[in-house]
Amino acid sequence: MDRALERSLWEVGPFRLTPNMRIGAGYDSNAILTGDAANPDVNALFAPGLDAVIPIRDRLLVELYEELDFVYYRDLVELRDVFNVTRVGGAFGGKSVVLRVTDEFRRELVRPTREFDVPVDQRSNRLGAPANFSVGSLHELGFEYEKYRVEIQDSGLAVGGVSIESLLDRVEESYGVILTRHLTTETAALVEGFFGTQVYDDETVERDADSYGLLGGFSFSPTGNVNGEARLGYKRVVPDSPAQPGFKGIIGSANVTMRLGQRYSLEGVYFRDTAPSLLRETLYVVTSVYGAVLEVYLGRRFSIRPGIRFRRNDYPEIDSASTIEQSRVVLIRRSEAVSLNFDYRLTPNWLVRVGGRFSKRETSSPSAPEERFTVNVGLTTVF
Repeated sequence: MDRALERSLWEVGPFRLTPNMRIGAGYDSNAILTGDAANPDVNALFAPGLDAVIPIRDRLLVELYEELDFVYYRDLVELRDVFNVTRVGGAFGGKSVVLRVTDEFRRELVRPTREFDVPVDQRSNRLGAPANFSVGSLHELGFEYEKYRVEIQDSGLAVGGVSIESLLDRVEESYGVILTRHLTTETAALVEGFFGTQVYDDETVERDADSYGLLGGFSFSPTGNVNGEARLGYKRVVPDSPAQPGFKGIIGSANVTMRLGQRYSLEGVYFRDTAPSLLRETLYVVTSVYGAVLEVYLGRRFSIRPGIRFRRNDYPEIDSASTIEQSRVVLIRRSEAVSLNFDYRLTPNWLVRVGGRFSKRETSSPSAPEERFTVNVGLTTVF
């Protein structure tokens, strides 16, 4: 509640309002990876939003958020549209308990899997309900529930003769328990157990499955020179259909930032987990990501952010994605990307960013373009 009230700019009756804005334009050397030829295009974005919170005494906070995204492409007219984000939620609690509920609705232009580089019109609904309880002075017990609904709108794309709507439209539910022990004022250890289900709209694709696992890790306080969180654990995916391969293996994530003196900050990222795949022969792809970003502060307002990131997509019991019959779809197996961003803070709440990104990719099609270059300039609010 304190954080929500501190960042609000306007007070209108019972509402605390915070406007948000993103304005940008850019160039993409391969906006749609669909075949042998590149599809370069220029694009623009105008995305205003408004966040409203209503504090009720000192125990309850209600939040309402609405955002409109006006997306423009010069040549790829099928990608032009107006999208939106709507979020409603609230939090209730006291010294020893905090209960939160958030329901977010999105219609957006996204690349729906990490292996698929074609933007589609996707609608989603994510309902989250975490609860945290203090257990003595050193422990916290958390319970999490999330329901995620995905629907792709008339993409016209198919893989192996099956539409990507049939392969990806689904409902995911997950349940989790997290026990946290505060080791010091800046460090905490945690253990998390989870169980989840995924049910697809099209029963003929036989992609329904259950998953469960256990993770352990540490979190670091943002008040120190090192902050972030790292988790590592075991996950199992059990398909309902015996024809589908399952998964047993290590998953994990890490995002750690280190301050190196007054002018430098180094961020390291790592991620490994399963995600829905576009291949009918397997319901998941194992994605591994790792990289680093160095931020160099050249003044109070200006900074440079060079970065590098590696990504790999692995399929169970499949020698190569190129052996799968495909139609108008190219899948990314590996990629290497370098980026360079220049940030200038106009005011405490406005940031100008100019950035470029170059990636080289290995795909399921030997003749598909391997390289992609994007450059963007934008203005955004930062609180």
